[in-house]
Amino acid sequence: QHPHSAPLPTLERSLPSDIRCVYRSSGGELWIGSTTSGLFLDTDSGFQRFGVPQGLPSDRIMDIQEDRNGALLVVTSSGVAVRGNGRFNRVPVVRAGSDPLQWRGDTTDVWLFTSGTNDGTYPMRWDGTILHELRLPPSPRAEAFTKQYPTSAYSPYDVYTIHRMRNGHIWVGTSNLGICVFNGTSFSWLYEDDLTTTPEGGSFGIRSILEASNSDIWICSSKYRYRVGSAGAPPSQLQYDRLPGITGMSSPGGYPYVYALSITEDSNAVLWFATYDDGLWQVDGKRSRHFPMIVNGDQTLLYRMIKDRRGTLWLCTQNKGLWTWDGRNVVEYRPHEA
Repeated sequence: QHPHSAPLPTLERSLPSDIRCVYRSSGGELWIGSTTSGLFLDTDSGFQRFGVPQGLPSDRIMDIQEDRNGALLVVTSSGVAVRGNGRFNRVPVVRAGSDPLQWRGDTTDVWLFTSGTNDGTYPMRWDGTILHELRLPPSPRAEAFTKQYPTSAYSPYDVYTIHRMRNGHIWVGTSNLGICVFNGTSFSWLYEDDLTTTPEGGSFGIRSILEASNSDIWICSSKYRYRVGSAGAPPSQLQYDRLPGITGMSSPGGYPYVYALSITEDSNAVLWFATYDDGLWQVDGKRSRHFPMIVNGDQTLLYRMIKDRRGTLWLCTQNKGLWTWDGRNVVEYRPHEA
């Protein structure tokens, strides 16, 4: 081993209980991120574990993506690293603003979010060389939030999710201000109290956005679906139609819909709603199926359901490891345990 190269990754037989994300690279590699134990590469001989000694900014992995050059991007709680020359290197960050010219980039740019140079989480754009730390434009609801919560420990602009639509528009979900949409030239906002505030009164924030293959847009819950393009909204607000959602679902609170940390569509146009502590819902047309995800008497706490480039579905959990869909049931992923 070269004296200036990173230490080799360790080899593990099993994954930790907290799994945040999964990514299948263009080369077919399966990468798995944990919120406490770093990054894992699934190999024939076991899981190779990468962490701070191998160049990652932190062992708390938040997301994994790949850029147009096939370089693996790993988002951690302390910055973003790119894989190259056998190790991970922190990428340079340029702090930008909310000028549309700073937001505008190439269609192959990678969009993500993570902690910024100041406290808070911000939208980021990776152009293959530089990570642009962006700012959201002023929200029409920000002043009201500040008046209501003058000593809030977090910013209402904190980013909870970011999604690129098929038309290239960028949708950014925030903690309390709804969704900011960048259409390539200008910004607009979408806010509905139902999307941010639960019936119990807690603040859920915008944690999941899905543009389904039939052009329905799902945001946070099964209560409504949305279509973009209706007329009549002010220029600073997104023009859209709100339509009825899914019937036949229920939540522990007794209302006939669920809030989801992630919403996914599989290769058969089946929808999957991953809740925090009420399991997983599968919706195939008008039929819904509930997977309670109770393991050995314990409630599994979910992060997200992810479809990889092969169409495989992965369920990332906060306390029960990694699971996958085998076509009939959700099963735990343990390929290297005897």
